[in-house]
Amino acid sequence: MYSRVELFFFIFRFTQNINAFLQSVQERDFSIHFSENPNDKLFSALYSSLNNLTALFKKISLEKEIKHRYLETLVSHISFGVISYDEQGKVMMVNQAFLKLSRASHLNTLSQLQVKSPTLFEEIQSLQPGKKKLIKLPIERQMATLALYASEFKMDEQVFKLVSVQNITNELSATEMEAWQRLIKVLTHEIMNSIAPITSLSGSLFEISSTKTADPEWNTVHSGLDAIKTRSEGLLNFTQRYRKLTQIPTPEFQSVQTHDFIEHITRLVQPELEKRKIKLQATAQPATSSFDPSLMEQVVINLIQNAMDAV
Repeated sequence: MYSRVELFFFIFRFTQNINAFLQSVQERDFSIHFSENPNDKLFSALYSSLNNLTALFKKISLEKEIKHRYLETLVSHISFGVISYDEQGKVMMVNQAFLKLSRASHLNTLSQLQVKSPTLFEEIQSLQPGKKKLIKLPIERQMATLALYASEFKMDEQVFKLVSVQNITNELSATEMEAWQRLIKVLTHEIMNSIAPITSLSGSLFEISSTKTADPEWNTVHSGLDAIKTRSEGLLNFTQRYRKLTQIPTPEFQSVQTHDFIEHITRLVQPELEKRKIKLQATAQPATSSFDPSLMEQVVINLIQNAMDAV
């Protein structure tokens, strides 16, 4: 009879301990610890094994948490927007770059994006995994070009969608500017190669015809050549000015007296100022500066010209 009671309490205690251990594991609470009494030969080995398992689960959970925090920190430092959500639209991860693009302070569900940025919401929903898309979206009072890319992955038997959103407006602007510069270089090169011989030949023929202007027919030829010469020279100068758009000169730094430089600029623009009845007050303390006087002169004259146009 005594052995049966002892066996009953043993099984009851064993069941309680196992249930407590399994419940803590299920709830991911790894703070449970069983006292290992050397005198308790029946449960000492069991408690030791359970404590080792608890320590192992705690270590695995800690490593998983560290990796998760590392991933969150890494994603938060990415310059382009990233959002991940499940099949029900619950947002699992979103970084600050995406929130800034969507003008949202936080996102718990994808449907909340519809309030702040309905266009972006519709484009993300319709974007198929593995596909890319370019869209236009107003950001900070400017129309921006956004590149969207979606991918799909499965974790713990659950499907998630990951979408990246990158503002490529600056890259496109730089590419367009480079393309325009190449186009201008090609066009100006071809135009100048075509106009230069025409200008030279018309100039020579103009000089020849100028000695025979007494003849009415030669006088007509002379007038026509004069028109061709004038227009070709004008077109050549026009092309040369456009050619300078793609050629940024290298500054030649010199030691310049600032006061003398300002006075020189004032003298150059004074006739135009008087013509427009605009008063310019320029003062400069005697000092020496280092810059390219030719390039700086053009910059200052342009600024003054813009100011005159403004007033």
